[in-house]
Amino acid sequence: MLLALLNGVVLVSSAYILTGRGAVGLAGAYVIMGLIQTAVNIPFILWLLRTKLTPARPLGEAVLA
Repeated sequence: MLLALLNGVVLVSSAYILTGRGAVGLAGAYVIMGLIQTAVNIPFILWLLRTKLTPARPLGEAVLA
């Protein structure tokens, strides 16, 4: 939800800043949103992969612990 909120805030603020350029400004706002989204999502996905896909302990170690 936070990533979607970030996308919305970036899109609206970029579109507001680029209002004077018309359709080109709106297209630029979408480009800026895409760049910010990519810059935020790559570290997030890498963090998810590191935390969720860590190898589980073998069954023998779990029983001994």
